[in-house]
Amino acid sequence: MKKYCDIEKFNNYYLLKFNDNLNIENGKFVKKQLEEILDIKDSNIIVDFSNVYYMDSNGLGIIITLIQKARHFNNKLIFININSMIKNILKITKVINLMLILDTIEEAKRYSKTAI
Repeated sequence: MKKYCDIEKFNNYYLLKFNDNLNIENGKFVKKQLEEILDIKDSNIIVDFSNVYYMDSNGLGIIITLIQKARHFNNKLIFININSMIKNILKITKVINLMLILDTIEEAKRYSKTAI
């Protein structure tokens, strides 16, 4: 089965990287993989969108679920590398108000040293 997301542990954070677009075509596979890997507690999780070029309402649902799960497990999410089209969707739907978005992994690493 194709890996739609990967997670890697570092010293003071986890890096969750999506490997494809977040849409109706692969949404159920992404959700299944996220359920298997996101039982992390009390941590910083950097969510990398560098391989996500398109997102539909299904992808929006994935992000909202990710945010809810992170809150449930007392995790801090830091989103990076989100392109302007996806940022626009997040602004229109106001989901952006629930997110911490930084531009680069370096910024996110610096932030994760001070968070939680």
